[in-house]
Amino acid sequence: MSDTKQQVAFFFDANRCTGCRTCEVACKVENGVELGPRWRKVRTVEGDQDGGPYMYHVSMSCNHCEVPVCAEACPSGAITKRSDGIVIVDQSKCIGARLCAWACPYDAPQFSAETGKMEKCNFCSHRIDAGTGGPACAEACPTKALQWGTLDEVAAKQGATAEFGPLPDADITQPAIRFIPLKLVRS
Repeated sequence: MSDTKQQVAFFFDANRCTGCRTCEVACKVENGVELGPRWRKVRTVEGDQDGGPYMYHVSMSCNHCEVPVCAEACPSGAITKRSDGIVIVDQSKCIGARLCAWACPYDAPQFSAETGKMEKCNFCSHRIDAGTGGPACAEACPTKALQWGTLDEVAAKQGATAEFGPLPDADITQPAIRFIPLKLVRS
């Protein structure tokens, strides 16, 4: 980034997530998200590897990508990236075309039936701007499976990777999230 501010990012450790959905609830409450759209979603992944089943949960929202394809697809210029890397939707410019939703490989932009416009995770930028904290989802996580910081901070965590399980190729958008994948334990 050309600005002096560093890209903010999420960090997710699949080994700590219990699937409790506290992050989903905290997001909805903090941002007043209506019924239907979910700016943060906990998904369950199941499979079989080395002769044994596994199951884990993944908490996902907008990844505030370094290359936000949602912004490139927006015909009205309503989606922009701030100098700290937070990708936001300007409701006064949004025309509800939904092209951003079709472009995003992470299903982050959501259509609001109440407003007829697109909305998505804003990294609780109002909390960051006011100096009152970070994203409500990460601060509410009881196991600290979901955390936040600068991209450099989260990338430096032991075992952190940009590639993770069933997600699209990270080279497409360069998501500002790092993961610690599930460590399968076999006896």
